[in-house]
Amino acid sequence: MRLNLISVVIPVRNGEATIHDCLNSIYNQTIADQLEVIILDSASTDDTLAICKQFPVQIHHIQPKEFNHGLTRNFGASLAKGDMIYYTVQDARIAESDMLARMVRYFEDTTVAGVVGMQAVPSEKDKNPATWFKRFSEPKMEVKYFPEGSFYKLNLKDQFINSAWDNVNAMYRKTSLKLVPFKKTNFSEDWLWANDALKNGYKLIRDASCVTYHYHHRSFKYTFKADFIVNYYFFRYFNVKPAMPNAFSQLLRSWYRVFKKRNSLTVNELLYWCSHNLSSITAHTLSHTLFILICALDSNMVLDRAYQFFCKQIPQGKQKAK
Repeated sequence: MRLNLISVVIPVRNGEATIHDCLNSIYNQTIADQLEVIILDSASTDDTLAICKQFPVQIHHIQPKEFNHGLTRNFGASLAKGDMIYYTVQDARIAESDMLARMVRYFEDTTVAGVVGMQAVPSEKDKNPATWFKRFSEPKMEVKYFPEGSFYKLNLKDQFINSAWDNVNAMYRKTSLKLVPFKKTNFSEDWLWANDALKNGYKLIRDASCVTYHYHHRSFKYTFKADFIVNYYFFRYFNVKPAMPNAFSQLLRSWYRVFKKRNSLTVNELLYWCSHNLSSITAHTLSHTLFILICALDSNMVLDRAYQFFCKQIPQGKQKAK
């Protein structure tokens, strides 16, 4: 499918550690001559913009207090000249050079509104070996399509499951995005969009062969806050409560996965990643447990206050310190 232009929209803030690899993976695409790249910068104070200017990108500025995960992406769409809009983030990079070309071919079906791939953690020593990506089966393509209001016939849990979406690696038909824009929200704008699109009878595609590498180093503080935010918004928007995690089982699995990579790691690295997973799984368990206990109080006021106390500022994902 040959289109005049595909717009790539990337919100950035202090992403000097990763933005070069992100942009390099985009300009190495087989259809790079069909791309425009729009950078939405929220007052970066490092070398992010200097690195961006090494590439033929458009740079637009947003005040940090005006940044919103939904509305900022709508702003990017308003700037886009392409027939399709691809969203990603500053710390992601596309795994294969033909991925965008494969994604855009799905839009030959004029009923398709969006295509989402998957994100994965590359096998690199500065990233948690317990999460390194390895494919065990052939990737599948799924179609989500509920015409004539049939989406409403699903129970809330199935509606939630079918709304899984990810703006780390997603392409949209611009006309569909105009009709069903992102909502104003500090989190889960992608899931909310997919939910609205399915309710409106649009067809969505999930292709697990379209991989983007993406990683956040999950410190105790980051994990606690990020998990609480995820649970808060999923509960608020979808009425979904988290299950109590099995911390012991999760810890054993993580240590087993790290140990399997022992030939690629030094003894100090093995010990570091085992300790790291103990910390992050502990934070994950405490965050989930606290959220479940607060939900048991059946008080929206208490839940909102807890959210404001723990998550007043949305944590930004970072890489492992060198």
